[in-house]
Amino acid sequence: MDGATSRRPLISVVIPAYNVEAYVGAAIESVLRQTYGHYEVVVVDDGSTDGTAVAVRRYGSRVRYVRRPNGGLAAARNTGLDHSTGEIVVFLDADDLLMPELLEAQAAVFTGDPDAGVVYAWAQYVDQDGAVLDDAMRTAPEAVTLRRILLGGNSVLFSLAAVRRTVFERVGRFDEALRQSEDWDMVLRMLVAGVRFRCLPRVLVHRRVHTHSLSADPAKALYWDRRALDKAFMTMALPPECRRLAPAAHFGVLHRAAMGSWRRGDRQTAVARLREGFAVWPAAAYRPQTYLTVVGRLLPSGLRSRERILHDLDGLAAEAQDLVRALLEDPTGSVRVNARAAWSTLHAVLALLFARKRRWRDAARHAWRAFTLHPLPPLRGATLMALRTAQPAD
Repeated sequence: MDGATSRRPLISVVIPAYNVEAYVGAAIESVLRQTYGHYEVVVVDDGSTDGTAVAVRRYGSRVRYVRRPNGGLAAARNTGLDHSTGEIVVFLDADDLLMPELLEAQAAVFTGDPDAGVVYAWAQYVDQDGAVLDDAMRTAPEAVTLRRILLGGNSVLFSLAAVRRTVFERVGRFDEALRQSEDWDMVLRMLVAGVRFRCLPRVLVHRRVHTHSLSADPAKALYWDRRALDKAFMTMALPPECRRLAPAAHFGVLHRAAMGSWRRGDRQTAVARLREGFAVWPAAAYRPQTYLTVVGRLLPSGLRSRERILHDLDGLAAEAQDLVRALLEDPTGSVRVNARAAWSTLHAVLALLFARKRRWRDAARHAWRAFTLHPLPPLRGATLMALRTAQPAD
């Protein structure tokens, strides 16, 4: 077997595949080019109806091919666990790519740190043709906490991570009742169980973004995010300080869905989702982070770098104001927030963004609007802190 040995593989790379004829070959080849040779490749075909099987079988004995009836990503990953033998497991999405040194770097961390349960790397976004985009997933180690993952969604996707098999014996397998958001559910369960996450702070994965990904439909994403979040608060042993985060966490999934709808041109649904979010957690209307993520999420995944946001800031600022105007001009009366304070917070965020761009006149204009509308939000140190430390979320 090319790139492997006859010994029990240390690392099993499991590739769930569903109608990915165009991409799965590149994913397999990215594994076969690894500088680390002690691995196996298992492709789980989740009932594909295109040429996925033909694309995989041309690799012969270098890849173990397993076909199952369609059951979703969680079921495919569990099947991969059943048909693999490595003590470390990597779940590579069939449209993503590993850099040649990833497995070697992850294996080194596991070897040197027996307490490590998950080792994840950073990822660069690429488009459907493989061209590198200007944004990356750079999840800092301090961001992988139960609080932050509850509030912000999952930032440790399994294409970026290697997991000790014993972790699954400890926390259980992927929840097959979740057709999406199963990775968020799994990371939450790992954190509740005290699994140790370790970070390789460099780009070692290319993550493909395209219109056919599972997360492309914001309505479906919201449905499954809510299922996963309800499961977390109903069944997991969350500490009291995390249980108090329920309103903010539910606002987070509504915010993500709203911005997904807005980008698709469905502004009515987007505004309805945000109104629902403010009804759940009114304090969000006065948080700088709310509007920072509004600005960032006006751009699609892969194009949310700070440089791109600043480059496009004129258009993004105008569009963010259009969204907030539509949100607050609510004839139903469902948005029970102080509109002047909400506007003030948005303008304070825009003032600091324009200041970062060294557009001092525009920065001063937004700062003046912020102070005249409501003096409190601009005076909050949280505004500056949010802009210094936060990246717009995916």
